[in-house]
Amino acid sequence: MRQPLAIAALAAAASALLYLAYGSGMAVLPLFAYFVQLPLLFVGLALGVPHAGLTVLLAVALVGLLGGWLAAAVYLVLESLPSLLVTRLALLSRRTGDGGIEWYPPGLLVGQLLLYCLATILLGLLAVQLFVGDVATMLANALRETLAMFGIDTSGMAPPAWLPVLPGILGLSWLLMTCINAVLAQKLAERAGMAIRPSPAFLAFAVAPWTLPALVASALATAVLGGTPLFFAATALVLFSLPYLFQGLAVVHVLA
Repeated sequence: MRQPLAIAALAAAASALLYLAYGSGMAVLPLFAYFVQLPLLFVGLALGVPHAGLTVLLAVALVGLLGGWLAAAVYLVLESLPSLLVTRLALLSRRTGDGGIEWYPPGLLVGQLLLYCLATILLGLLAVQLFVGDVATMLANALRETLAMFGIDTSGMAPPAWLPVLPGILGLSWLLMTCINAVLAQKLAERAGMAIRPSPAFLAFAVAPWTLPALVASALATAVLGGTPLFFAATALVLFSLPYLFQGLAVVHVLA
């Protein structure tokens, strides 16, 4: 009992410190920020959902203690909850008619994670529109500030035509890193002999059946909408393309 608790505590500390170090500019490499979820997912896939929940509670408490409640809230939404969602779904299983075990399909898991990401971004954009100001103006200003940090002159720069897809691109990056961390965590758990489930066959990846109608609907909405609703539709369009990227990689792997 003590060893799993110690692993959970160490994983919580590692995840929280990686998150806080990058936010404070103390990280040796910005790349470290992409692996904040790795300790959480390792605990979940190696020790199960209860230990994953304990790890999240400890990590959120540590981030809140050292970084404040706002940092803890962001960490909870962007890092902890997606990790718990992946853990919970990845460990779902049922008995088959021949006595075997069927695990939750990776395509459906990616679909559920996609919906979480989409809901989070849309709620964030809606909050900006209601309480801060125009979404387009806010994103354009944020883009100018980011470019200025790299020494790029942004004086007189008009908002780019691709601005509506910017939230979706950021969300796509978030989704990809969560998936990569999950794969790495599963591999580490297998190497340690602690994996609860076998690694899913990448070649068997199948897109959730509702993804295509959602992709088509978001594409049509992107073509006809304007203003803030355009940002919502464009975000959905970008995110709903991710499962097809994974399926395409599986096909390429087969052909190779």
